[in-house]
Amino acid sequence: MKDILKRLQRLEAAYQVRQGGLTVFRLDNGSLFHTREDPLTYLLKNGVDTGTGKIVDLMDPEGECDPITAAVYSDIREIISGGDNIGH
Repeated sequence: MKDILKRLQRLEAAYQVRQGGLTVFRLDNGSLFHTREDPLTYLLKNGVDTGTGKIVDLMDPEGECDPITAAVYSDIREIISGGDNIGH
């Protein structure tokens, strides 16, 4: 039963990513967390605790990433790894 649940969770995560326009965070338990909000808005509103795990990384957006977006994502990753009290 656990294998089926894990397979369904992976399928759901893959489906959500393909929906496009989603911000994807990696959690401390290894799973992915998806939100329609941009990364900064989500973190400022909610902090790094999602209720299902703590955000430990921000996944790159789908497709090519322009230099400005790459720099912003890099800064957000530094904030996440620094454990700043975001949203609190």
